[in-house]
Amino acid sequence: MEVVDLPQDILVLVAHQLAPRDAIVCRRVSRKWHAAFTAPLLNLELLKSHYPRCFELRAIFENQNGNIPAVGGLAPGQGGMQKETIQNGTKKQTLSQLFGYVANRYSRLYSARPHSLEKILIGTFPEGRSWDRSKSSTLPSFHPVAPWKYFPFIVGTAITCNPKETSWCYGQKDGLLVFPIHPDDRLECDLDDSNNGNEVRRFFYPWRLLDLHTGKRIEVPFPHDHDRILRRVRLSDRVLTFEWCERVLPHHDNSSTALSPHFASVFDIVRGMSESAMSTCSTWSIVPRTEFRLYRNGLPLDDCNRYLTAHTRTHYAIYTWLPTREHMTDDGLPAEGVVVYDISSSSSPPRVVFSVRSDYLEFHGVRQYLHPRLTRIALDTHNLYFIEEKHCWSYGPQCISNPPRVHWARTTGIPVIPSGRLPKTTSRGGSDKLDNGSNQSSRARRVEGPSRVDQCGSDIGDTYLCCCARIASPPTTHSEHADNTISSPGTWSGSSSSSTIHGTTIARQLQNAMRVSAERWPGWAPCWRHEEFPYLTISEAVDFAAGVRFVARRCFLLEVLSAHAQPVLAVCGLDAQRDGPSSSPLPQVSLANIDEDRLSAHGGLSDSNIKRRDDRAQGWNSISEQRGSQRLLQGQTGSSSTSNANLSKHSVLRDPSLVNPNGTESVFDNALWIEMMGADFICGDERWLIGQDDQNHITIARF
Repeated sequence: MEVVDLPQDILVLVAHQLAPRDAIVCRRVSRKWHAAFTAPLLNLELLKSHYPRCFELRAIFENQNGNIPAVGGLAPGQGGMQKETIQNGTKKQTLSQLFGYVANRYSRLYSARPHSLEKILIGTFPEGRSWDRSKSSTLPSFHPVAPWKYFPFIVGTAITCNPKETSWCYGQKDGLLVFPIHPDDRLECDLDDSNNGNEVRRFFYPWRLLDLHTGKRIEVPFPHDHDRILRRVRLSDRVLTFEWCERVLPHHDNSSTALSPHFASVFDIVRGMSESAMSTCSTWSIVPRTEFRLYRNGLPLDDCNRYLTAHTRTHYAIYTWLPTREHMTDDGLPAEGVVVYDISSSSSPPRVVFSVRSDYLEFHGVRQYLHPRLTRIALDTHNLYFIEEKHCWSYGPQCISNPPRVHWARTTGIPVIPSGRLPKTTSRGGSDKLDNGSNQSSRARRVEGPSRVDQCGSDIGDTYLCCCARIASPPTTHSEHADNTISSPGTWSGSSSSSTIHGTTIARQLQNAMRVSAERWPGWAPCWRHEEFPYLTISEAVDFAAGVRFVARRCFLLEVLSAHAQPVLAVCGLDAQRDGPSSSPLPQVSLANIDEDRLSAHGGLSDSNIKRRDDRAQGWNSISEQRGSQRLLQGQTGSSSTSNANLSKHSVLRDPSLVNPNGTESVFDNALWIEMMGADFICGDERWLIGQDDQNHITIARF
């Protein structure tokens, strides 16, 4: 009697003990083994056991209307699969093919070896740094908001590290990429008989929305013509926004201070109602929602005045920092302000729900003065967050005069969006009458409430070498994720009730993955920036639903002192107890830990490969005092870091969004840094990593 002759329920239990690679190799033994190990329901069990958070399984769960496919008895009609083929992108796959596809992707993902590199040449824009306003023909069509005027300066050497505003954006929730097409692609040929085969040029919109899963491109109805200068493009929560300004004629008295009206165009991204995330027939429609004026008085189109924005599905926030003489306050400081718009309605123009000036920001401790520390702002359902950073190597005209010892980060949350509908009359405390840029005016009720401050990092006077207090602090017991333990791979009870499952870990992982946010909760200070000090994390791309994180780090100090210090682009897993996208009282997700055993079981690595990797990592304990040496070793050899064997799975940190300091990382080849970090920005999910090179190409590394 062979193993494949066992009852199917017992065969499933035996197959759970095999690594994904071994389960696939078993298909080659004989025809009987091939028939047993390619059975649809067995492969579904293996998929749920080894990769419970993969995109394909989450899409199946979504397509089943919230009923997780049955496991236990594998009985149809109890929430189980009704068909053996799954639509995955542009082709149909059986469950056995789907399991092999996912296993191959995760094997490449954990070993940091992309399957392919795809290049997209985007539209080139003239540089917006040295153009002459007196000549309208030289005005750029893309003039991004300039970064702050400070940069790393170490041992008399200035290091180029200025994050740039990209002319493209990515939506992780649906795998959508928005970019401007190249000018060579802006021609359409009409070869019908009426034109005798001649080429006919027709105007059409230069922006495209690309579905990376299916490869389909959709035209974005945004008229980016000669009269519009783009400042920023952003996609979040299926809401696409273009921030742009009008081309205005220069003033004869002072052309450098001409005010350009700035606007925001908002579009809704809508998927077909009867289509799933894995369907090859997915159709997207882009519906214009509204267009409004960002700043009622206009903003100068230069590199001195800056503004930051953030949006959700219902609200839009803008922070302005105006240091020019015309906008300065009475005390000679830059004029600062925040305006929040309600953009939830498509039938009525946006209205102002919150507006404050410099004195209100000073009261909450977020006024930037002449030395700004603000890196970005974020918005949720009720609060606006100011994310600030400063480090010891900053140098420049706008650099702070009292830098910290190493790195300092702080997040301040201010309530700005009231609960419920705004009253038509002013509140008792009074309100400001504001103009939202149109002919209508609205009365904004100021939301009063305490601000939430979260700070981390070494500041002036600190003598400890560890810059992150959360890494050095002992575990606490009041973490929101303390009672949400995950052990994976897990077992399945066979129940199809998705609302009352508490004893099965895979069921809870699938349910929580459907509710997880695509971004970190902005209320926590960005400790991920200095988690590997003296390496600073330049950018990261986190797929919280899948438990996968890409990081790009640089050590400015070692780059100056040693020619062998290389930047690090790595992929790692998220720990179940230390990672999470939010800090809400009810945790939204608990992510599976990728430790040494999981890496060998899921990545399909052989015993010899594991032994060679352990030999390379021997002697390097992952503790905070050896961060710099460990990162230097990775930059030279490209090897993985040490295992997670000594880390207790039940230990927690105060910050649930902090990445596991002892987590396993796989480092990409150094050549991929050049292909990805041309704009010092990366994004993506478990299926691909997206960046930009120096040749104006979008690079997509598919796994």
